[in-house]
Amino acid sequence: MTTFTHTPNVFTAPLIAKLRNHPKRVVFTEGEDVRVLRAAQELVAQECILPVLLGDRDRIRALAEENNISLNFINVLNPEKSRELDRFASMFEKSSRARGVDIPDGKEFVSRPAHFGAMMAQYGLVDGLVGGNNSLPSTLFRADAAGAENLQHHRPRCPASQKLRHERHAHPRRLRTHSRANRGATRRDGGRNR
Repeated sequence: MTTFTHTPNVFTAPLIAKLRNHPKRVVFTEGEDVRVLRAAQELVAQECILPVLLGDRDRIRALAEENNISLNFINVLNPEKSRELDRFASMFEKSSRARGVDIPDGKEFVSRPAHFGAMMAQYGLVDGLVGGNNSLPSTLFRADAAGAENLQHHRPRCPASQKLRHERHAHPRRLRTHSRANRGATRRDGGRNR
């Protein structure tokens, strides 16, 4: 049995100091990996990250017990049994239909840890996502891109940003244009674009 120890270095010391002031919620898509469990335990010990592990709860607990790893302050979440699964699947199916893509079973697609983690990040349930130990990192990028692309129209916005967005669409001539054809064109108020 090896123990995980982290010695601070030039790169991680300032980052850990910042994170101690404002700990972030980070989802680990491969929670059933011993290396992930050890890293999560160390990050909790340093009080800089609030980890969320995705995977089968019983397997993760058994693995932690076998390796003498504490799961205190570590949230373990099974995507297939999560209360967010129906909402994520519904939003994913609606946005896929709007784009003309037929997804036969949105629940099956979203219940995959990489995709579920990307949806959590998209909806602001976590601040970051870590994965790629047991799968190709491109899987995570595809999941994140699919989540961002499919949910961009359903993302909640603050009233101020909606008002600004409305004003931009209500007054298209007041927007600055950066194309070569429109350089030097005058705006409605008589000023010149830069």
